[in-house]
Amino acid sequence: MLNHSCSPNIRNKFEGRQLTIFSTDDVVEGGEIFNCYGPNYKLMSYQERQDSLRLQYNFNCKCSKCDERNDEFVSFKNIFNTQI
Repeated sequence: MLNHSCSPNIRNKFEGRQLTIFSTDDVVEGGEIFNCYGPNYKLMSYQERQDSLRLQYNFNCKCSKCDERNDEFVSFKNIFNTQI
């Protein structure tokens, strides 16, 4: 089992039916390993992440990015509407 974080410390690689998990950060002995269930702070706003996780998995996320109410996500709408 891997708990969710909007800022995971692993990445997944699927090869057929095999899943390999790679650490993206140092994990201390006994530390928690976090996967992202879909909503990532880089791609979705705080409220979008909360709504998505509540709807699909029935929980309110309390990861570090959600505790910060981090909204530094990449908005493609904003990128394409930016005038140069």
